[in-house]
Amino acid sequence: MIQTPDVPALAALVRRHGARLVLDPSIVSLFCVDVLAHADLVVNSLTKFAASEGDILAGLVAVNPAGPDAETLRRSVAAHLEPIYPRDLARLAFEIGDCEQFVSHLNSVTPQIVGWLESHPKVRRVYWTLSPDSRANYLKIAAAMRPSAAC
Repeated sequence: MIQTPDVPALAALVRRHGARLVLDPSIVSLFCVDVLAHADLVVNSLTKFAASEGDILAGLVAVNPAGPDAETLRRSVAAHLEPIYPRDLARLAFEIGDCEQFVSHLNSVTPQIVGWLESHPKVRRVYWTLSPDSRANYLKIAAAMRPSAAC
């Protein structure tokens, strides 16, 4: 079920209780949402979009530089990371150039697929980024370059 929580409200709640917020927007891609300002850490799969051939298993961790303990988190994360295998890195560098075009294609076909599913008699409900229940929440974090993207 793809639903978007109220990320700014979640971030405020987490901060109020002195916890850290880790967000993973892998399902929609970092091309479609901007969540770093709300999180302490953003983790994201590079396998789904950046490595669009599906032949690399890799991810990223981004530390919010405006976070209260950003430098401590950066050091801690760096101490636990496993470097990407050099040939995988080269392959990722080759494939990542197609990422924006790949995401753009997905954005153009997603509403068509949703429409087809919503009209199918055996489908009760479709949950996606622009579903009525979470559309407003999604639009709060939608990347400025694609405010109505259907990622």
